[in-house]
Amino acid sequence: MGKKIARFLAFDNGREDWRKKEEETYNTGLISKKIADIRKGKPNQLIEIDAELVLKTQERVENWVKFGSAGLDSSYISLIAKKKEVNDLQEVKDYRKKMHEAKGERQKNWIEHLMDKVILFFEEGLEKYNNYRGDDIFVLMLPEFFWTDIVDNRKFYEIAGRYREIAGYVSPLYENEYEMLLASNNKIVEWMKKQNKNILFFAGTAMHKEFNQDPMQEKIYNTLLIYSVQKGREVQIGTWNKVNYSPIDGFSINGYVVREKIPYVGRDVIGVGEKALRMPVINYDELVFSFDICLDYVLPDGYSVSNWMLSNQKADFNILIAGGMPIMSGNISNKSAIHTIRCDKVSYDGETCCSVRIENWHDAMKDIRDTSIRYADFEVVIENNRRTITKLS
Repeated sequence: MGKKIARFLAFDNGREDWRKKEEETYNTGLISKKIADIRKGKPNQLIEIDAELVLKTQERVENWVKFGSAGLDSSYISLIAKKKEVNDLQEVKDYRKKMHEAKGERQKNWIEHLMDKVILFFEEGLEKYNNYRGDDIFVLMLPEFFWTDIVDNRKFYEIAGRYREIAGYVSPLYENEYEMLLASNNKIVEWMKKQNKNILFFAGTAMHKEFNQDPMQEKIYNTLLIYSVQKGREVQIGTWNKVNYSPIDGFSINGYVVREKIPYVGRDVIGVGEKALRMPVINYDELVFSFDICLDYVLPDGYSVSNWMLSNQKADFNILIAGGMPIMSGNISNKSAIHTIRCDKVSYDGETCCSVRIENWHDAMKDIRDTSIRYADFEVVIENNRRTITKLS
């Protein structure tokens, strides 16, 4: 392998404020008003059971955080049974149908809006590097929970207590709208084609759910999107589902964080879904990129996904797409990766949301943490088995 230069550009979303402001600004349109009007007609029985479940869920989340388990709870089981009965009422079904149609319309527009923001951000970033070599690689990154519906019910935003900066995104996309992100002609794909660059894009995760006649049976997924293109070729799209869950992930029944809704306890979602990859690794232009989503990265050996699936396979870079998971000393999934690159939704100490581990030891790290670097950019030059990391101005 000759000289390789990989340039990493992570989306610096202005921390939590960026997303919140975007949602609040976008949530003033006619469709959002229509959704608010529909919500005013929510059936009373549904309002009552939901209020009870909110209180019970708060209690369960607190127990989960304190003790690692919500424990057995007969009153919670009774509430879930009651919720299923309420869901079978025709007026509740009619209410949900109206809400789904209105929210689906808004989701389409919201996804297009987010795509425009992403393209603008990386367009400005890439313009700084017009003097690149033809075979240089640009690795773009978005954080976990980037592609979700607008959180327009702020009560649900608060239910995870001190974890709300992560768990607030309790609104999954509907499956039909999620498919916009997999379309071979979506805005991001078309933009990548026009760049005439080698681009590997770890495009954050999308929370999305299947529709089911019984909303208690709808499965919710947290899926990483990976777009890649080499000059003169078509854009390739791959997906990877998060395998392990956390009580702060925000998976929900109508906004209520409950374990029963997690479809991927264990490893049964690997390879599930359109364009799904079978292994958490991408071979790109003679370099090997393994990847993890947040909690999957930090579990003990034998459970962490990269370590379990890739074992001692050599990787040049391990990409960590996170929603609150700093590069930690201790368990690192793929210890054979020379560098671990993190793009996170949550900032630490008010600085950028991207860092890199530069040694093959999990207690030796160098953070790219500089508030003057808008794009949290750096490059790795690989030549004759030597690697040099440089911040990009």
